[in-house]
Formats: sequence, structure tokens, C-alpha cells
Amino acid sequence: MPLQDVTRDMGCMEFIPGGPRGALGRHHRRDRLRDAHALELVGLDASHAVPCPIHAGDATVHFPRTVHYTGPSRTGTPRLAWALEFGPRRGLGVRLMAKARLVWRRATR
Repeated sequence: MPLQDVTRDMGCMEFIPGGPRGALGRHHRRDRLRDAHALELVGLDASHAVPCPIHAGDATVHFPRTVHYTGPSRTGTPRLAWALEFGPRRGLGVRLMAKARLVWRRATR
């Protein structure tokens, strides 16, 4: 849930059509960091990605296996958001999440 309006130039969420069905594609953690939050899908064709600009306080809802990503902010304005995850307690990795150290990196191009 964004805490400010997020435009395409700010790196809004983008979704690959097709939803969460089908085989799980080959993927790995970005930068091979054990505690990194981002995954990279090998061979992703993002040419059909659907950008989803969004207003502050709005929300997108998707299944964890829905292919989605954000690009870097080209405006110099950081994206502020509140991420929520719902599901059965066992499936959320609650123990791991409580101990996890989130890794934040600034994207540069």
C-alpha cells in the first residue's frame, strides 16, 4: 500500500499477465544475498508487463506466485509503502520474518 502516489517514473508495480497458474519458473535471489527480499525470474519477458500506477492509500492484491516487480525510481523520490502479507501462519514463515533483516538497496542506472 503506497504512502504517496506512485507513477510509472517512480517505479510503480508492474505485473506479467497470466496470473499465478502454471509451472514455477526458474528463479534465484538477486545478488545471491541470503536475506534479500527480491527474486529474479530467469528468462523473464517483460515486454507484456502491465504497469499499475497507484494513488496513496490504494492497494494491489495478488497471489505470491503472480509475477510482479518494480523498476527504479527515475525521479529521485523514494517510494514509501506498507507491505502486507496474508495467509496461513505456517505458510507465511512467521518465525523467519520475525528474525529477518531486510536489505534495502538504492537502484542506480
